[in-house]
Amino acid sequence: MKKIVALFLAVIMLLSSAALAEGMTAGTYQASAQGYHGSIVLKVTVDADKITGIEVVEQSETEGIGAAALPMLVEAVLANQTIGVDAVTGATITSDGFKAAMKDALIQAGADMDKMTAAAKKNELKEETLDTDIVVVGAGAGLSTSAGFVYTGERFEKNFSDFAAKYGFQDMYSGGFYPFSSPEEHWAYWSRYIYINRYKNPPKPVYDTLLKRFKAKDYFVVTTNVDHCFQKAGFDKSRLFYTQGDYGLFQCSGPCCHETWGNETVILNMLKQQDNMRIPSELLPVCPHCGKPMKMNLRADNSFVEDTGWHTAADRYRNFLRTRQGRRVLFLELGVGY
Repeated sequence: MKKIVALFLAVIMLLSSAALAEGMTAGTYQASAQGYHGSIVLKVTVDADKITGIEVVEQSETEGIGAAALPMLVEAVLANQTIGVDAVTGATITSDGFKAAMKDALIQAGADMDKMTAAAKKNELKEETLDTDIVVVGAGAGLSTSAGFVYTGERFEKNFSDFAAKYGFQDMYSGGFYPFSSPEEHWAYWSRYIYINRYKNPPKPVYDTLLKRFKAKDYFVVTTNVDHCFQKAGFDKSRLFYTQGDYGLFQCSGPCCHETWGNETVILNMLKQQDNMRIPSELLPVCPHCGKPMKMNLRADNSFVEDTGWHTAADRYRNFLRTRQGRRVLFLELGVGY
């Protein structure tokens, strides 16, 4: 009898070990999550211990930005076998949606999520001193994050706890795309969002430190960030190119023209006069030319307005590169890929 019990226990242990060794359940799993413009739908194929295929079944992301980021994310996840890869610069929301859909599919497959969400290994950086006085800085979202402009956690709760309680979203990005039932609610949310991310200084002196390092250099900054942190820190405006817009500018939603308008006074009034997560209707911004609603000057779709200031900055950047051809130039990426 003892031999039979011992044999039975041995079989149970063997089966348990085999089950643990199996890892994921091989197959194809479909999952979706919210992207920038709509759902990102993925089919994820796995075997017992690795992700073998990722197919983007459906997406409506911006051509050339979010849509271009998806194949890059697919390649990165397959190469690293983790969803803990860097977001694609300029397509953070698309990247977050892709990762959320991947996470759902992997959970369905029974994956070890500690392993599958671990940060991807990166090549170690070598510290070098380059003999150059010319610097071109390319800055992405990670730079402002390092300065304390985070869109989740305590900072979100402090400023948007009432919106979170009513609507259920848990970060500023999600709130920015929530389909509020009225423009009064939409601008109550966005006026807070713009105020803390455009008109307040970041908590940490990251940009001030950078200015000290670069102010004696012949520099130019190209950034996808729209929070104006470089200019607020004292960087020369004529050496800055904000490629994706500015939280501090309105544009016509049509658009009927290629103009933008500064919004600080309007935003501050919205902030002061909002009540119960609504602004007074008379504060709703409208285009002075055609009367259509205003929206933020952010590169979200093909209606983005590249105004005179945008083209002037683009020309300055092109001229900077042209007039320094053949010289020793340091191209420095900061916060890119976050």
